Amino acid sequence: MIDLANRLKADPWFCMPHLADDGYVREFAKLVKENLHADLKVYVEYSNEVWNGMFEQHRYAEQRGKELGLGAAERPWEGACLFYGRRSAEMFRIWKEVFGGTERLVRVLAWQAASGPYWTDGLLLNQPGVSKNADALAIAPYLTFCVPEKSNDPNAIAATVVSQWTVDQALDYMETKALLESVRWIRNQKKVADKYGLKLVAYEGGQHMVGVLGGENNEAMTKLFHAANHAPRMRAICQKYYDAWTAEGGDLFCYFASTGAWSKWGSWGILQWFDEDPAKSPKFMATMRWARRCGQRRLSSRDMRIKSHGKTLC
Repeated sequence: MIDLANRLKADPWFCMPHLADDGYVREFAKLVKENLHADLKVYVEYSNEVWNGMFEQHRYAEQRGKELGLGAAERPWEGACLFYGRRSAEMFRIWKEVFGGTERLVRVLAWQAASGPYWTDGLLLNQPGVSKNADALAIAPYLTFCVPEKSNDPNAIAATVVSQWTVDQALDYMETKALLESVRWIRNQKKVADKYGLKLVAYEGGQHMVGVLGGENNEAMTKLFHAANHAPRMRAICQKYYDAWTAEGGDLFCYFASTGAWSKWGSWGILQWFDEDPAKSPKFMATMRWARRCGQRRLSSRDMRIKSHGKTLC
């Protein structure tokens, strides 16, 4: 990973494993300090999406929260949030010691964009020693369009309905609902970041058109989402999305994901294949145009191959 960052002259983002002890963290930091080009900054984060109940790291944080008596016993997920903040701060202090300061470090606290200030302000950052040992609050403000197979809510959408939509109807939803929702998340979390003197960054982001809770098995809807990602109009929606991130004061943005085949599990790849014509990808064209406006250098085809499994940083 260090070699990749050096070759690309790109600031790396390292996620420390949730089970890593202090010794591991210290040796990792030493390795980075000794081998990473001195003109590169280091983004460092404790694990990945510890807020997400799908993952083992969340369950581990819940358990540690219980052991330490953090949060209400009947709400173990709150204890997980508190533990995450404390362990992050412990880890950040080790990196600071190794690097002899924070000039080259961006210490990242990440939480769910949609969870709102109750979590980031009320729990994560509002505890001693956490925000003072961090540099950035990270969220994933996706253009979210998650569609279940069925819904008991008469006002909610379901795959049986969405699968009958046209591409323009799907993109109407993205532009008039998903985009506005994402901007609201960004705005709310920027206020929290400002309160604690932190940058607001996106650890992930992009379009999020996907079936969930059985909706992923609706083949007609999957085809619709793939077609929407191919549609020229997607470029304009992405441009509005990035412009909103900039206008609301967002800093670094990591696009998810560089190259990956689309399936019923999502259309994540900004390109589907290494040799795909970039000009035929509305998402790619919008993203690279905005990245260059942010100062990111133009990538060669070789760089794109190297970068395929990383995050696109702007």
